Amino acid sequence: TLEVESSIEVGIMPEGLLYDLSNLWVANSGGSTLSKVDVASNTVIETIEVGQGPQNIEINNEEVYVSRRYYDSSWNEFHGSSKISGGNVIIKDYASGIVCGGSVLKFNDAVYRSYDGGIYPLDSELNLESAGRIGEYDSSPYSVEVINNFLWFGIKGDVDENYIESNGTVRVLDSSGAEVSFYNVGIAPGDFAHWTK
Repeated sequence: TLEVESSIEVGIMPEGLLYDLSNLWVANSGGSTLSKVDVASNTVIETIEVGQGPQNIEINNEEVYVSRRYYDSSWNEFHGSSKISGGNVIIKDYASGIVCGGSVLKFNDAVYRSYDGGIYPLDSELNLESAGRIGEYDSSPYSVEVINNFLWFGIKGDVDENYIESNGTVRVLDSSGAEVSFYNVGIAPGDFAHWTK
């Protein structure tokens, strides 16, 4: 009917969403919480503190992973990751100025975080494992998604001395990390979606 059926009040600036076949997880990027929504009743059943700036969410082996990006009062950018495991929350902040992007994803039976021109597997304490890096680009990925076992990297364009941005690119990598496709696109390629008719 193209009409709003119900509204669910969550946290500040809801951004990342993940549906686990029972609940909808909402990353409240303007705050520090995830909202867990029961889709049968359209009610928030839990609000979980995960650290400032939650953006994207991934679930692996009943653990919830969160990528985070946030700013201080001078607009310095910070990045981190969080994990909800068995009722406990692990929060890992990375050094200021480190370019991480905002993606967390499951690929090849591991959870990865975008960082420094690629993606890195996360260990149990949310440290970035450089040995498992996939992708080596000059710019940190603006977004990364897994579609049909391929990695889709959205790489933001550069900014010249006159603050003019060039177009970004989309790079597609196979399961071994080899680039198989390349596309010139708009300035900051964000989310990806795939569907079949």
